[in-house]
Amino acid sequence: MAGDFNDIICSSEKKGGSNSDLAKYRRFQSFLDNCQVMDIDVTGAKFTWQGPKWNNLDKVYKKLDIICANLQWRVEFEDAKARALPRVLSDHNHFLLNLARKSQHWKQRPFRFVATWMDHPSFDSLMEEKWKKSEEITCMLPNFAHHLQRWNKEIFGDINRRKKTLLQNIANIQKRRESSD
Repeated sequence: MAGDFNDIICSSEKKGGSNSDLAKYRRFQSFLDNCQVMDIDVTGAKFTWQGPKWNNLDKVYKKLDIICANLQWRVEFEDAKARALPRVLSDHNHFLLNLARKSQHWKQRPFRFVATWMDHPSFDSLMEEKWKKSEEITCMLPNFAHHLQRWNKEIFGDINRRKKTLLQNIANIQKRRESSD
């Protein structure tokens, strides 16, 4: 079970704002204990929610969002890992939960045609140069897909790597901001 529980387990899960209510933390921890679930560690941001600045107090940050699991689930998914993604268009971080088991073997992603390629000025010349009309289509498609993938890397670069770098930059900015407020 995962989500915004609107509460924290201990005072280290909060920064800024008004004084903490220890009895409230104990009640929440007791609730989780009664449900026989444990909080799964999440890498990335220490605080998953950013609140407003109120009445001359420091801006408040809390770890409101958690992932909990019972013992049976943890045994079944012993290699599960969770990562807090950078906050984008929200005051909460989203989570990425990877349930991969040791026995799973990931295959290479299948080829996907990206429609926006057709808008690029050099796409038509690539089609004329690399598409062999004389070949049977079942033979031509894999060959042409290879040319498209190479062309994509040359023209657009590694989009996934650029996206990962940008998200990491956002996360670093948010961490610096949390530590400086």
